[in-house]
Amino acid sequence: MQQTLRIFPKFPSSINRFINNKYLGAAGIVLLLILLNRFLQLNFPGISNADLRPQIVLICLAGYFYGPVIGFLIGLIGNTCSDLLLGYGFNYLLSWSVGNGIMGMIMGFCKNRKLIKLDKISQLLTLTLMIIVANIAFVLYASSVYSLLNKSLTIDVNLKFYLFPVLNSNMIASLLLFPAILLFLGKFRMNLPIKIALSTFYSIALLLHIVWFVNRASFDITGFLSLSNSDITGGNRYVEAFNVWSTMLICFLLAGYLFAMFISGKITRPIVELDHTVRDLLQSDVIISESFEKLTKREDEVGLLSYTIRLLGEKLWDNQSRFITDFAKKMKFITPDDNPSDILLVGLVTIFGKQFNLQDYDLINSSDNVSTGDISHIQSIELLVKLAGLKELAYTYSTDKLNTSLSDLMIDPELTTEQLQYLAVAIDIGLVFRGKTKFLDLSQPITREFALHLLYRTSLFISGEKTFIGYITEPDIMARIEGHWKTAKSIPDNGTSGFMNDLVRKKMISGYNIRFTDDRSNFDRNLKLTYTHSDFRHIKQLVGLIRSENIQVKINIEHKRSTFLYYNEWGTNNRLYLDPIDEKLSWASVDEKDLALEFTTSEKRTQFLLLINDFAKKEASADKKLIAQSWYRPLIISEAPLSSFNRINEITIQPLNMTILTLVTEKSLCKTLNALQECFDPTLINTRPVWVNDDFYTYLYKETDWI
Repeated sequence: MQQTLRIFPKFPSSINRFINNKYLGAAGIVLLLILLNRFLQLNFPGISNADLRPQIVLICLAGYFYGPVIGFLIGLIGNTCSDLLLGYGFNYLLSWSVGNGIMGMIMGFCKNRKLIKLDKISQLLTLTLMIIVANIAFVLYASSVYSLLNKSLTIDVNLKFYLFPVLNSNMIASLLLFPAILLFLGKFRMNLPIKIALSTFYSIALLLHIVWFVNRASFDITGFLSLSNSDITGGNRYVEAFNVWSTMLICFLLAGYLFAMFISGKITRPIVELDHTVRDLLQSDVIISESFEKLTKREDEVGLLSYTIRLLGEKLWDNQSRFITDFAKKMKFITPDDNPSDILLVGLVTIFGKQFNLQDYDLINSSDNVSTGDISHIQSIELLVKLAGLKELAYTYSTDKLNTSLSDLMIDPELTTEQLQYLAVAIDIGLVFRGKTKFLDLSQPITREFALHLLYRTSLFISGEKTFIGYITEPDIMARIEGHWKTAKSIPDNGTSGFMNDLVRKKMISGYNIRFTDDRSNFDRNLKLTYTHSDFRHIKQLVGLIRSENIQVKINIEHKRSTFLYYNEWGTNNRLYLDPIDEKLSWASVDEKDLALEFTTSEKRTQFLLLINDFAKKEASADKKLIAQSWYRPLIISEAPLSSFNRINEITIQPLNMTILTLVTEKSLCKTLNALQECFDPTLINTRPVWVNDDFYTYLYKETDWI
């Protein structure tokens, strides 16, 4: 399915879809144009039969956004229908209606119309000149044809009281309203040059309007409202004054842009050079620009900022530069002339081993370029997300979440929903540095710098220190978790498993686990949750999901060997050892992990629980997008009371350096303690209240019959 991010972010998605459909949008503009022509008529006084029409800007907008053909049709149809509604019939079809269409058509040829956002004064000046040219072409054509068809008017009268009033009023309306509408639609990148240009432009317009309104000798607003309130001579003088004033306004507006360009060049040129340098920094590994070296030697604030950016750049790419150096040593056969796609693929083989095969990964639009040896930037990102085992996590990203995650990036509207999902999850979990993608054409073949960047980030993702677990936002936290997961010490049988297994088979307890006593996390019990699972792919995607929601949390892995009652309806699992008890239940044994999480705030903890409910819990009747290996009855434990959780009891037995732990309901606590005291020294047995989620509580209490 094709997905386009919001072009006009201030509008809801439903309105965006309407606007982005050129046929629906065109129909809406035509309807609005007809209504405004019908109810917004501001006639010039005197002998002039011309109108002041601010709505003329709609035709300019139509051509600018939908192209020359649609622009011409909107101008032609809109004006023709308005004339029919006003009782003029087809008298002006060949003159003013076609002229309106010509204006919309010319705006459709504006070279800036395909830009996502305007960010230069020169682009504003070009747009202004296009508006002026479109209006001149419109009025020259329309008035010429009208004069040929109506020879009662002299050339002098036609120019003074028809052509110039219409031309100037249309140009002023278009020049003043067009940038304002683009600004409202978010089509400007509000950098300093654009701010200077727009501020100068509208300040000049405001100043001259104030002068016009204050000069009561030359102005009478009643002339616009009713011809009966102004005699012919006075009205003609008003129109002549308007011609002079409007021409002066247009000239001053153009001069304002030129002045803004001059001031902007003096003020912002160093900043623009610095901006280009930062963009180069984000796209490569080192700063090599000579102009940047000159900027760092300046003695003003720009020089100080440039020097700071250089230091940050060196810090940013320090580790990556080391990786590239080591990478080059491992693959001496790779030369600077080699295809970047080959560098990426060979590098992935080096990292993952011979088991990596590109043919195993069905890339979107792969027939376009993979066969020729060129993988695009977005396809390389897609490949790494799939290779990292995060495909299901990517599919949980909704349109709203994509808009939030990718809002500050320049996104190609041709990218599919899946590709945007891969991009968002790659950025959120750290497979790709966001700055690398900010100014990158994702549809183009991958560059050497980006290939090496992806290899570096991938190496961080799958490897790293194996004994330290930290904060979830650290760049290599996934590698640390994986290392801790894979290097778990084997849980030995301390001679008590036979007795405990017998209690499970007899349904005296729902299950138990054995763990090392010193493997418990020393987290703040008021902000801690413990989440149990046995599949690392699920944990990896869960960590990615937490990071994507900007939830800061301290993380640790606690190893355990679990034995518990298993419902046969849950299906088989190759990680489980299953021994049937009856038609309903089996006795299961498996190596599991507790993901211990300490949140920064209780609100973040609540946000995590909502994520589990939405994306990590199976429901028999629901078709939900879930992360891999989600369970029907996930176990989440809180050591402090939670309003949404249920209180139960945790029983621990601590012989030597091992801890045996079982969870029981309040009702079965005494019965379970009596049974355990038959095998264990009562001084080794401890109990404390804990709180569990509804799903596990249902499994423990309501759906079992061992009480």
